[in-house]
Amino acid sequence: MEKVIKVNHTTTYIPNLNGTLRVAGISDMHIDKAMKLEKIKRVFNLVGEYHPDYICLLGDNIDSTNVIDDQTRKQEFLDLLTYSGFIAPTMLSLADHDQRYYDENGQSSFDFRKNFWDEVAQLPNVHVLNNAAYEDDRVRFLGYTLPSYYYTAKYDLPSYSMASKDRADEDLGVLVEDLFYHQEILDSYLENPNNKYSAVLFHSPQQVNDPNVAYQLRGFDHILSGHMHEGCVPPILDEIIPGNLGFISPQRSLFPAFSRGVIKTSYGSLCIISGGITKIHGSAKKILQPFNKFFPMHIDIVDVTGEPIGKTKQYKRESTYKYMK
Repeated sequence: MEKVIKVNHTTTYIPNLNGTLRVAGISDMHIDKAMKLEKIKRVFNLVGEYHPDYICLLGDNIDSTNVIDDQTRKQEFLDLLTYSGFIAPTMLSLADHDQRYYDENGQSSFDFRKNFWDEVAQLPNVHVLNNAAYEDDRVRFLGYTLPSYYYTAKYDLPSYSMASKDRADEDLGVLVEDLFYHQEILDSYLENPNNKYSAVLFHSPQQVNDPNVAYQLRGFDHILSGHMHEGCVPPILDEIIPGNLGFISPQRSLFPAFSRGVIKTSYGSLCIISGGITKIHGSAKKILQPFNKFFPMHIDIVDVTGEPIGKTKQYKRESTYKYMK
């Protein structure tokens, strides 16, 4: 399945939208020292065939910051991003692996390489949205960076009083507190006088339907997420099993909710979950890594329109498989 790409094509209706546009979503590339970047280049070639207006890279772009220490691989990654910017304006958001170092024993530590991401931000038509916004005459994007300890707080820090350990692997209390810290910029999206499309690049979808989180994100038409690797649901089963349930989460809990598909939050925003390029990344246990070849890569194509979709639908979703030579 290493040459198979599943394209999830979602058409969404946003009342009073100023025009129509197409957004391509790519998540969880997890580029490491061993990955053949020709594979990722094929993904961008296919994305280019859909002629998107914007490309959103939804976090975990690299598997570990040690990739940056390999000058050859670093340059290849920069070349890949340059190519993405050539296709369309590219919004790059950061997630846990983008700011974490994994040693040979799989032990990790926080490692934010500001100089590198500043270098990425200098590439033509590439915008690094690290808790930062991009706006033009058609769109308003916010790249929200979940705190690195959000993914590990339940193991590394005392539990927050609002943490909900029975809902997800990740710490709800950490997230709610951080959203409150960024409330000013989130509230700025509540007013949209020019009827532009608004989306937040928000790596993990696990808590988006919690009332506290959904309320803070209510100003966005779309929440564009990844992280869950399609719940590692095998192909074919992914087609016939309805809903958003996965088989296993990145934190290795069974049957995680909100792992795939589209979620309509309690405040009306649509969360579109991209299945990701890599399912089992290079910093995972070596015994698991060979299973990655049994899963297709995923990309998302999102068409946004002000025209109604039938009488009651807010969106429709179709999937196709592409074989790349």
